[in-house]
Amino acid sequence: MKRFNCAADFACFASLKRLSLKRALADSVHFETDSGLPLIVTSPTPGVFRLQFAPAEESLDSLIVQQEAEPMTVESFSEGFLLKTFFTELRLSTKPLQIALTHRMRLRLSSVLAEAASKSSLPTVGFHPSSRSWAVSFALKDEPVYGLGQASAGLNRKGQQIDGDLPFCWSPQGWGVMVLAAPGTVRHYVMEDGISSDHYLLHAQTKGLDLFLFAGTPAEMINAFTNLTGKPNVPPIWSLGSWIGQAPEANSHQILSCAHSLRAQGISADVIAADSASPLSMETRMSFESQADYFAESKKMLTKLQEMQWHFSATEHAFIRANFAAFEEMAAKGWLLKNAQGKAASVAFEGDFFGVVDFTHPEAFNFWKERHEPFFKEGVDAFNTAVTLPEALDLQAYDGSRGARLNCLWSLLFNRAVFEATQKFHGEGIDKRALVVGKGRFWGSQSYPLQYSGQTISKWEHLTAAVYTAQSLGATAQPSYPILIGDSTSQQVEDTEFYARAVAASVFFSHLGFTNVGENGFLAYEPEIQTIVKKWLKFRYRLIPYVLGALEEASRNGLPVVRSMALAFPEDKFAHTQELQYLFGPTLLVAPIVEPGGKRQVYFPKGERWYDLATGVKYEGGTLYEFEKPLDGAPVFGREGYILCLGPEAQSTYEINTIRPITEAWLFGLPAVDPCVTAVKIKVMQMQGNAYIKGLEGTKILAAGGYEVSRRGAEVKIVKKR
Repeated sequence: MKRFNCAADFACFASLKRLSLKRALADSVHFETDSGLPLIVTSPTPGVFRLQFAPAEESLDSLIVQQEAEPMTVESFSEGFLLKTFFTELRLSTKPLQIALTHRMRLRLSSVLAEAASKSSLPTVGFHPSSRSWAVSFALKDEPVYGLGQASAGLNRKGQQIDGDLPFCWSPQGWGVMVLAAPGTVRHYVMEDGISSDHYLLHAQTKGLDLFLFAGTPAEMINAFTNLTGKPNVPPIWSLGSWIGQAPEANSHQILSCAHSLRAQGISADVIAADSASPLSMETRMSFESQADYFAESKKMLTKLQEMQWHFSATEHAFIRANFAAFEEMAAKGWLLKNAQGKAASVAFEGDFFGVVDFTHPEAFNFWKERHEPFFKEGVDAFNTAVTLPEALDLQAYDGSRGARLNCLWSLLFNRAVFEATQKFHGEGIDKRALVVGKGRFWGSQSYPLQYSGQTISKWEHLTAAVYTAQSLGATAQPSYPILIGDSTSQQVEDTEFYARAVAASVFFSHLGFTNVGENGFLAYEPEIQTIVKKWLKFRYRLIPYVLGALEEASRNGLPVVRSMALAFPEDKFAHTQELQYLFGPTLLVAPIVEPGGKRQVYFPKGERWYDLATGVKYEGGTLYEFEKPLDGAPVFGREGYILCLGPEAQSTYEINTIRPITEAWLFGLPAVDPCVTAVKIKVMQMQGNAYIKGLEGTKILAAGGYEVSRRGAEVKIVKKR
């Protein structure tokens, strides 16, 4: 899209000035603006207003999963209209058109004032007919802005121009903005000096503008965002164990040798993840291949992996080799994407040509789903769909989609087809839930775990980037993010201090994995490093009931497992500046060591007390401390009033009792909040300075902060030590 580098570039956008009410319904209000452009305002979920300016050329309305609107009223005043829902109000003023969003009687977001807009040449809400573009500007104070997709070098978007994969952002001040548009068609200028240091301007290169305004806390806005675009599905418990990546050229003997070696070493791990860098390796089965097809005895290999209690993840591509008979068969049925001439497109890739499955065709979608069953029967547990539609190609789909809209829909439907196929075969249950390993950033991608960046972690700067990335994706409602430790070009990361710190950090991500482990596994490292790796992976498996509980919460409220300080503590402005520490689930504050030496500053958010997991020492909120942790240590702290539920040490999730997965509970001060945990219902009640807990029968309890535990039947009483 065209790049605008200064405010004067937007002088050609004429601000809308007129607004006339056409009709007001119980759940929508219809206006007419300049030149007869329509504006429809609805409230699709509490705390959100949707403003649809002019009809979109290629509607993405099907991506909004919640279509029912909240009731609202409209009142007119001398300069415009006031639209009201239960807690949120939208004020639309004219000459020029200006927007003001109020929530719980407090102004959250407003347009640039008319006088300021005139001086800066910025439109308040402007349309440019010849370029079919929209520009909307908002006045901001000195406040941080988060979201807009992946960021690997800082979370606050202030001062940046961003072409976000997901055009959704928010501020701890209580406002959020989303544009429903295909990736690559919206640019955000967030208090960027070339435009204006105190304005947020969005430029949408779309015929119509579909603008969503959010109000509430960051957690409420992410919940609303996932109400609209889809709640996350919960992954299976085995996916929370360690993943062991295999080189693309690995054969069955090498994979089995690696799997056996890791079991013999006592390494806690669950998944063998096979990879393929290119679809050219696909020789049979219509170019729809699991990695198992590389092995002459694939079924035998998968059976042996199951006997050793491993799960297997394979790679697939949705390309059909052009010289296969299946290409002609699918082309005749209209199941492949078409070129500009209306014929099945043949896409060049690394010296060969492929057709691309058209997932917008219902029959092609269902056919592709059904093709997975033989692979599941062989022993494949999940598929990696880490392939996107080739860019810069004029492809057209069965439903008429093309360009940016097709790129968005194709990734969504590809992941949906594989997810539904997995769900159909494996069914439900804590250890059977469907999983798709994807690499896309598309509308609704949070619904299909597990999306990842593809980055591997082999240097200190990579670890820093991973901490930023996990939080930035969480800010756009991605509930999970895997960290992958290893060097993609060698068998071993040689910096052992880094390796030990990276393994410790990986335990506190939603998912973790290792690349290029090789047949020797972790035996290539000196005994001290092997011991540290085993220690942290054992603790990771103890954390699985807690991590899975956090992912189950995400399926209800959209909150990610890794939560930035701005998301978790919006009222603590100093906490927002601490971008390399985060809340892991609701209970644990994590500050990964991201540079040599073992030292780390940690800020404890206001209004809370925190307990060092290693020492039990309590720290007051609103304070900043420097810690120096040994090579096998990490700065991790429990939140006062919360309970951390832990499972047993295990070498695989097969050893975890999925009905009663917890064996121990750590109490940080006097419990006040029901714990985050899977499968077990635990209730906490406070009365007369004591706490009473139900659901911890048979569980070992450790209390910190000067409290002691007494039991009577199924009830646990927590009292202050005398």
